[in-house]
Parts: sequence; C-alpha cells; structure tokens
Amino acid sequence: MKKVSILTLVGRNFNNNYGAVLQAYALQETIKKLNYNTEIIDFNPKASKNEILKKICQRINEGNFLNMVLRISSKNISSKLHKKQEILRNKKFETFRSEQLYLSKKTYNNEEELINNYETSDYYIVGSDQVWNPIAGIEKIKVYLFSFVTNSKKISYAASVSKKIPENYKKTYSDLLKDFDYISVREMDGKEQIKQLTDKNIEIVLDPTLLLSKNEWNRISKEPKNIPTYKYIFVYDLYRSNEILSGLCKFAKKRGLKIINYTPNNIYKKIKYTHVSDSFYEYGPSEFLWYLKNSEYVVTSSFHGTVFSLLFEKEFYAVTPDTGYKGGNAFNSRLTDLLDTLGLKNRILDDPSKLNIVNFEKGIDWGKIDEKLNVEKEKSLNFLKNTLNS
Repeated sequence: MKKVSILTLVGRNFNNNYGAVLQAYALQETIKKLNYNTEIIDFNPKASKNEILKKICQRINEGNFLNMVLRISSKNISSKLHKKQEILRNKKFETFRSEQLYLSKKTYNNEEELINNYETSDYYIVGSDQVWNPIAGIEKIKVYLFSFVTNSKKISYAASVSKKIPENYKKTYSDLLKDFDYISVREMDGKEQIKQLTDKNIEIVLDPTLLLSKNEWNRISKEPKNIPTYKYIFVYDLYRSNEILSGLCKFAKKRGLKIINYTPNNIYKKIKYTHVSDSFYEYGPSEFLWYLKNSEYVVTSSFHGTVFSLLFEKEFYAVTPDTGYKGGNAFNSRLTDLLDTLGLKNRILDDPSKLNIVNFEKGIDWGKIDEKLNVEKEKSLNFLKNTLNS
C-alpha cells in the first residue's frame, strides 16, 4: 500500500486549535478511505530571534503593534488566571492526538532535519489551513512548499495563503510551486495569488472537515465531564468575544437560554454577561463537537465553527473578526466564499451588536444546503482520487 505524508499546521506539541486539529484528522481519514497509508509529519517549527524581530517590525509598519502587545498581554494574564484550564486543555488535545492522529515517530523543527531524516513517501500533501501564509516567515514557508521533498509527488489540498504575498517572497513561492504536481487551494483569493506565480492549473476545493459526514464526526464526539442540564447557545468566540457576548445576552434572556462559550470565564465576565454559564475552553476536539451539536444555536467568529454548524445543521450566525487582526481578511475570504457558494451570505455579521435582533428562526433549508455541499464534496474528492491515482 502506498504511503501519503501530510504536512499541515499540527504537530504532537504544536497548535491546540480545534479547527486545525480536526481538519488534519479529516484529511487523514479521507485519504485512508482511498486505501493509502497516511502519516502526518510532526513538524513543530521554532521561531528564530530574527523571525520574531521581523514580525515585530512588520506589525509596527502595518500599524498593528499596539494590537499585538495587547493580545500578548491578555494571553499572559489569561494563562495565569486559567492555568488549571490550560493544563486540562493540553491533556485533552494530547489524548485526541494520540488516539486519532497518525503522527510521525520523530519530531522535526526545521528544513534541514526533514531533508536529512524524514523517510521518503510516495505522495506528499500539504494542507489544509493557512500553510502558505507568508506571515510565518520564508524559512517555514519553504518547508510548507516542500523544499525538502525530492522524487515524490507533491500535492496541495485546500492550502490557504491568507495574506498578500510580499514581493521579496514571490520568487521563492514561484520556484517551489513549479515542482508541484497538483495544486488546490481553499479560497478564490489564494487561487488568484498563486495563479500569478505559476502556469499550473489551480483548483478550489472544500476544507477537509466538510469531506466527512455528520455520522463520521458523531463517532469521535465525546460527552464532557459535566453535561449541561439546560438549553444553551454555543459561542465559539475566538475573536471579538466581548462584542459577541454583549450583543447576544439580550437574545439569550428573551429565549431563556444560557451561553456556553470558548474564551475562559471569570467572575467579572459572569457578572457583566449574566447569561454566560460555562466555558468549553478546557476541553478537547471531541468535546468541542459534542457541545456544538447539542446546542440550540451557534454564534461563531471561527471559520471551523461555521463549518461544523453546517455539518450538524445548526441555526447559526458567523461574526467576522475585526479587520485589524492578522487573519481578518483571510477569514472573510474563506467564510464568504463558502457561504456564498451555499447561498448563506445572510448568515454573516460584521456587527455583533445585531445579534440582539437577528432572526435565528428564519430557517435554513438544509436539504438544499446538503445538495450544494454534495456537489462540492464530489469535486473535492475527485481531486484527491485523480491526483493520487495519477
């Protein structure tokens, strides 16, 4: 049986993000069903001092330095206040990785280690997620463009560029993309950028989480330790938490619903937002799925929160991140591309204060959504089948 190595933004001790881990699992399982041995390369890139300095300078030039300082400060404060939750969360993610992901035995930290030590595969697939985001720095980007691979098929699946590729990076992108056998991306913006750098055909495909069925996701869903005894709104407030909770509390009060959200809660937050009941921050990917699928409604500022709302057929609204955030434009692109394809752009909110007046009951026709998703799913699966059978 031929071997497929997947390179994505997940490693054994890298990236405790629900969407990142679940999309890696989805691509792994999809390729397994096509009768290939799969392995996720445990790549845990380490930032050098020069890269950190470059990022700070870039933020200053972009006028986002203050936002970056505030984010770092808030994370530091949060980690001190919620150390116990952080430990529990890490354990849950570790358990999920060990039980569900086929990671390489060895961990790799840079291009040189991969060149010298990684065993050869028949196929290498990079994706999904923001694997080609230039903000990572050119040395890491080279790895995600398979600079270490020789004499094997190179494929990208639903790769995302996210930001505008700087002029001084374009030659590296162009040179390494020429060696790819097949290229697919997740967003139209990414397709347009990559198209300028290569004459190869570029396809747009679904995020791999959408390649698995609701039943397949149900199989790895797991009840949390303390099951809610009340009806609730699931809030994946990855960004703009205070704005979302402020806008949503009035709606929750009217409906007699509680709110279970992502960002860790403290006494101050529970006093300010009276209907906030609990946080799922300390739980892993399996519990995340359980909380979402058992909710009454979903509000999310995460792309993958939107994806799983679609998969579990939940009435939802997706809030765009603040445009000052480094991933804001990328989120808008991948979100609008997906929901536009499905005829659901009316479920996008730029202003979270409108959560007080939105109509969740303006029902989504899930039959039509399933039809459209199945068409896109077939195209995406055909891309994988054709590239791996070539």
